Amino acid sequence: MGKPTRTKPDGPGGPLNFEEKMGRLEEIVRILEAGDRPLEESMALFEEGVRLSNECKDVLEKTEKKITVLLSHQENEIPFPEEGKPDHGENGRFSET
Repeated sequence: MGKPTRTKPDGPGGPLNFEEKMGRLEEIVRILEAGDRPLEESMALFEEGVRLSNECKDVLEKTEKKITVLLSHQENEIPFPEEGKPDHGENGRFSET
């Protein structure tokens, strides 16, 4: 039986990044939905798809946690404060007096 094709294997070129994993997952879905592959190959593709799906989910969860932490540290701070620059007030403009 033929082995599933891969767009870029993990290994010498390094592991797939998030976007590549999502692309491969979409490719696997298209292949499986076509329904023209032998059972063994379909099962191998399904297993790869489950693994990629779990890896992508982990990346998204870690990213969400990181964003939450970053935002929680900034609740009472002005975003991107510039050292040595005057505070322009809430609307970003100098007060006219």
